[in-house]
Amino acid sequence: MKNDMRITYPLWQLGAIAILMVFVVLISYSADFTIYSNGGFEFAISFEGELGIVWGVISLIFVVYLVLFIWSIIMHNNRMPQHKIQIFSWKPQEYMEDDELFQDLRNEQRKKSILILFGQFHYWPVYVSHSVLKGLGW
Repeated sequence: MKNDMRITYPLWQLGAIAILMVFVVLISYSADFTIYSNGGFEFAISFEGELGIVWGVISLIFVVYLVLFIWSIIMHNNRMPQHKIQIFSWKPQEYMEDDELFQDLRNEQRKKSILILFGQFHYWPVYVSHSVLKGLGW
């Protein structure tokens, strides 16, 4: 159970979500919204200056994170062939059937990850409203 990736799988997903949230924030800061009087609008993303460097760094972090995630899954599958994890699957890993102790442990971890996720999404409306108001010229 010590090296079982099925326990840390939700935390890997949260890490990917956090990196993608940084992408959303970068879009709000580097995007230009132009609204025309005839009802049309224009959306452009700028990669100039410091934001371009941040885009590059975050993209590199995401690629490295994705490689580490896939490598961890491959290592888990080699260590535990009876509990393989599929990298791409329609069925979420949370629906696996195991003993009660493992399910209790996973439920506790899911509760913690939901609290972390709520804390991260708590500021999301602020960023969205900021980018919309920026686009309207406020």
